[in-house]
Amino acid sequence: RPDYAVQVMDGLVRAQPQNPDAAFYRGCVLQQLGRQAEAVTDFQRAVHLNPTQLRAMQALRDGAAGVVPGAG
Repeated sequence: RPDYAVQVMDGLVRAQPQNPDAAFYRGCVLQQLGRQAEAVTDFQRAVHLNPTQLRAMQALRDGAAGVVPGAG
């Protein structure tokens, strides 16, 4: 249930707006659903909240190449 996953992650981001992992994982869910622009926003937010958030930086880089984090 993709919509449910987004709802759960939205709730986590609302509950913990300063948590870079929450932004990163919501970005992963959004990217897997093909919502690339929203995913990029979340990955950027994760890096903004934690400049050493390597997974989010990689997701931003790989997103430009069409790679979905965690896929495969």
